[in-house]
Amino acid sequence: MLPTGTRIAGRFEILAEAGRGGMGMVFRAQDRLTRTPVAVKVLRPARGDEDDEARFAREARVLGELDHPGIVRHIASGDADGLLYLVMEWLDGETLMARLDRDPLSMAETVELARQVAAALAHAHERGLVHRDVKPSNLMAAGASWKLVDFGIARRPTEVERVTATGVLVGTAGYMSPEQARGERHPTSASDVFSLGCVLYECLTGRAPFTGANAMAVHAKILLGDPQRPSQLAPAVPPALDELVLDMLAKRPDERPTDLLARLAALPALPAAAPPPRSIDAAVTRALTPGPLLIVGPPAEAVPDLDTLAREHGGGVERLASGGIVIRFAATDRRGAARRAAELALRLQALLPGKTLALAASDEGDVVDSAVTMLATLSLEATLGAETGVWLDPAAVALVEDRFEIAALGARFRLLRPRT
Repeated sequence: MLPTGTRIAGRFEILAEAGRGGMGMVFRAQDRLTRTPVAVKVLRPARGDEDDEARFAREARVLGELDHPGIVRHIASGDADGLLYLVMEWLDGETLMARLDRDPLSMAETVELARQVAAALAHAHERGLVHRDVKPSNLMAAGASWKLVDFGIARRPTEVERVTATGVLVGTAGYMSPEQARGERHPTSASDVFSLGCVLYECLTGRAPFTGANAMAVHAKILLGDPQRPSQLAPAVPPALDELVLDMLAKRPDERPTDLLARLAALPALPAAAPPPRSIDAAVTRALTPGPLLIVGPPAEAVPDLDTLAREHGGGVERLASGGIVIRFAATDRRGAARRAAELALRLQALLPGKTLALAASDEGDVVDSAVTMLATLSLEATLGAETGVWLDPAAVALVEDRFEIAALGARFRLLRPRT
């Protein structure tokens, strides 16, 4: 905490604390040179490790390279007696997250927000920078304008990054692109398009497109599921806007719009009032393959030829940035797929001693949430000394119990071995 009246670099006088984040503190201050309010971000001394310092310095350097009305303006940065600081224009407004909590945007306001943010991202992308954390809390209202803030994890796609090894998540779960959810090291500008698509979906429908029981479930849904069309939740959304948002949420980067600004400009005139979302009980995300899922929790050690082994059993592998593994099976023959999944699970158990695996085939609700919730509970219990192994949800039990021996432990079901 910096006391009121503290001057940084002899120029910026602290007036009040404005907020705290995971890496630093932000203060409202006055620029004694221009007599204007500014935002001063400082690195918390107690958290001043090398990664934080590198990220802080990078944000200052990146902002210094950018000059666009839709991006918070860099004023000064440096090191004042061991305190790293970054001075930016003061934005006297609220985040989009706060705005959506208070009041929805109209469709016209949503498209205008999209246009402004897309223009800001285009400016960054033209300079080779990918923001990597586009989300409602990083969009700030400034009068009638919106500004993109927090470039702390922005990178160039070819830039080497020391902290993006498996198990280190870069971005925010519900707004990550599939590339980020997999932990790919070099996401491109298309990753920001996906994240902005998530933001637009939420503005239009009142719901994020990918939600789940925990971060691992969200990542799995980003990789395996498709959200419902926005118009299914908010019927007033016109077809052109419906299609644009879904195109932005395409799984493959090369299928997302490269002409985003042009497509936004081509949209028809939209209502100035926010349409009431339809009240539904169905999940927002539909599974691409509602068949059985086999999930191994993080950190899942490498299994030699895992992809080949999974294909032999009819499964497809998705690796999560958190270190977990999701193996999905087709839904055309649920019983046969569940049996093959159980066979694979027992083989993986032998290759991954001490790991907990979850096999879910839930036909009620969300199979991803069912599998991940079961895994999270069992993994926690395993750390407390409970037995590890392959565990099934009731739907999976019903599909495989004629071929496999299963132990019922209270409300839990453990896969033991094939029946002889």
